[in-house]
Amino acid sequence: MSYADDIVVISKSIEETKSLLYLIETVSHRVGLGINFNKTVILPSPNAPSIQNLTVGKNVVKIVEKIKYLRVILDNKGSCKEEMRMRIQKARGAIHKYMKIWKAREISVFTRLRIFNSMIVPIVLYGGDIWEANKTEIRRLQSFINNCLRTINGIFYPRVISNSDLWKKSIHTPINFTLKKRRIQFLAHIISNSDNNLAHDSTAWLYTYKGKQYREYKSLWYYKTIRYNGSKC
Repeated sequence: MSYADDIVVISKSIEETKSLLYLIETVSHRVGLGINFNKTVILPSPNAPSIQNLTVGKNVVKIVEKIKYLRVILDNKGSCKEEMRMRIQKARGAIHKYMKIWKAREISVFTRLRIFNSMIVPIVLYGGDIWEANKTEIRRLQSFINNCLRTINGIFYPRVISNSDLWKKSIHTPINFTLKKRRIQFLAHIISNSDNNLAHDSTAWLYTYKGKQYREYKSLWYYKTIRYNGSKC
């Protein structure tokens, strides 16, 4: 998979990874390009055997436990905890930067909410389509959003308002429903691609039973999307 000058190579073994890197290096040299091995790393899967740093020619490719790709932190365990914390930190910085807007009485609450939804919410939910978040992490995100909405609506202690009333007043959809909708839309886009597409193939996974029998199972996202579209598998 490639985006601009960033390339992600997916392989099943370290030998296949090495051969693909050799191939990319050879082809890129033909057009005067090359691999920047200072920025090239390998992120093994959690079940992968222990491996040392890979050598490609005279260059060493490091083995890491997490990477940052397209401004999203990915680790080898599929956890998004660190990524979500970073999202909240960036959004908190943006909130404080525009604090004069949130407290400006000459700007209507409706306008302030529109600014919040267009400038702050995308920072919080960037990359949320692939998050594998648990209830605790979702609550942490929702708590941050609730605090922002209270500030925009001018609701401070000792005034009290329930979360449901706050969401209704702010025309806000809870984060868990927003993430579910984005995941379904993202997966619907993936499975609409051709069967030979790598992203399409990733919606299914294979497992081995006693080394002989192979079965293919569609992911939970796949079934949710199929039901959502009203079609059959």
